[in-house]
Amino acid sequence: MERGNNDSLNFINEQIVKELQKLDEEESRKLSIKTKEPPNTNKNQNKPK
Repeated sequence: MERGNNDSLNFINEQIVKELQKLDEEESRKLSIKTKEPPNTNKNQNKPK
């Protein structure tokens, strides 16, 4: 494959990953609302400061 094609595919893949992460977060929120559990905040707590 040509270099340019590879770069644009990488860029598209990054966009897809970002989109999926957003959808995943929204889905998690909806599920936590449905089950009446508090949203998962562990992700934020475990990040180094």
